Amino acid sequence: MVLEGIGQWKLDNPLYLAKASAMGGPLPQHELLYMNIAINESPEEKPAKPVDFILNTLNEMDAGGRMPEIGIQFYDFSPPSDSPYSATSHDDLVAAGTNPDHESQIRRIGAALAQFDKPVFVKIGFEFNNKDAPSPPAPEKGKQSYHPYDFPVAYAKTRQYIIDEYTKLGKTPKVAWIWTWEAAAPTDYLDVDPVLGPKWYPGDDQVDWFGIDYFGTNDFTSQAGPAPFGPSHLNQILAFLASADSKGKPVYLAETSEVNIDIPVGATDTANVWDTWFVPWLAFLNAHPQIKSFSYIDHDWHGGGGPPTWQDGRRYNNDEIMEKWLAEMKKPQYLHAGNFSMLLGYSAV
Repeated sequence: MVLEGIGQWKLDNPLYLAKASAMGGPLPQHELLYMNIAINESPEEKPAKPVDFILNTLNEMDAGGRMPEIGIQFYDFSPPSDSPYSATSHDDLVAAGTNPDHESQIRRIGAALAQFDKPVFVKIGFEFNNKDAPSPPAPEKGKQSYHPYDFPVAYAKTRQYIIDEYTKLGKTPKVAWIWTWEAAAPTDYLDVDPVLGPKWYPGDDQVDWFGIDYFGTNDFTSQAGPAPFGPSHLNQILAFLASADSKGKPVYLAETSEVNIDIPVGATDTANVWDTWFVPWLAFLNAHPQIKSFSYIDHDWHGGGGPPTWQDGRRYNNDEIMEKWLAEMKKPQYLHAGNFSMLLGYSAV
């Protein structure tokens, strides 16, 4: 079984849901919400919101039959940019516990989750070791300048802060924890230094799902992507799936979107996007039963949120693509709105 989900863009998600509903559904099982943990809380740095705000958002998703997926990020944005490619990470500070703002922000998220008290996914840290480091450039830091050896500690502390908030209310967490790698990133995710400890992986007892993000066709096929997407990452992805199998963990496709070609606006798929991207994407998904969940992001990437070469991936703008997508989602292997399974009793069979 595979859980169908949608991404984080609050302008696009209602448009997709309305179009899918008008066309007879089905509707997605879960929805992504990112929460930034700021270095110093201020409106400009988009701090974690008050408990009531978070709780209201969780309840809105629940009312629509969608299970929340909370993404907790350890970086600040530099106004006016809203892209992680210009963010400054501070997972090292969260690991060190030197800033009380960090703990208070994470505990507010935990308090809201505990009051919500329904099944949720929690993805800690976004992508932990993406190789493209813009600020500051350093070979051992990730896209958001995440720090090896510090990140697993920050992950574990964040998880424990959230669990503590459930304990205060006498509740048991209904949380599935996700640890996420990006398909173009280095493959050192399970490395362990004899002195420093785990480089990126916080431990089997800390992780329920292995998460992965992939986008271009070069990620999930053996073919190099159209310029400028580069060589195939298929072998790296297959190795990651094998690592998940070795740990007995299901795989969560935490972020994915059609980014190779602009999805045309209109009734017909004049750009042949379905056959070019969706057919091989679905073939890879169905060929690998370890992948038990995905979140498709409807977004026009020309407007930001990703590399400048990404295209318009909004399914709801094209009737033919929507018809084919919904027909696929009606197949019995997919789970949709109203089904709150976290597949914690995972079996690869």
